[in-house]
Amino acid sequence: MNVPTRRIAVALCAALAFGAIAPAAALANYPTATTRGSNDLPLDLKMSNGGKDFSGLGLKEDSTSTYVWANRIDMASCRLYVEAQVGPFFVNETVYGYATLRARGRWRIRQDVYEKHGQSKCRIAAWANNGGGVITGQWSADSTGSYVAINGD
Repeated sequence: MNVPTRRIAVALCAALAFGAIAPAAALANYPTATTRGSNDLPLDLKMSNGGKDFSGLGLKEDSTSTYVWANRIDMASCRLYVEAQVGPFFVNETVYGYATLRARGRWRIRQDVYEKHGQSKCRIAAWANNGGGVITGQWSADSTGSYVAINGD
């Protein structure tokens, strides 16, 4: 092994040891608390390149994060938004503006739907910002626990 290759290998080992990077598969099913909610709804999003799609409506009843279980994602990444229904309109209430879904697994999306609108209906909106594709799985407006957040801590 030549010197530059050895330096890269040492740097990668150090990054893994200190948790700076981790394989997406290792994080995908790593719960940080308990399990998902019991009111799971189907998630079936189909988008063309640059297109959008929306889930059905779910009822937001508390201030917990939104739970997403992506059992299929066939694109490099996709931006997800949690939108509150306000009259005939929808308002994005996702913390940091959006969440980036990059891998299959169980995730949470931090949002402020309940904090800003009380008990209300919401949905998942998806934007195929990196090519078209399909995302399938389940989601819940509320959760009984917490998985790794895909839009910050």
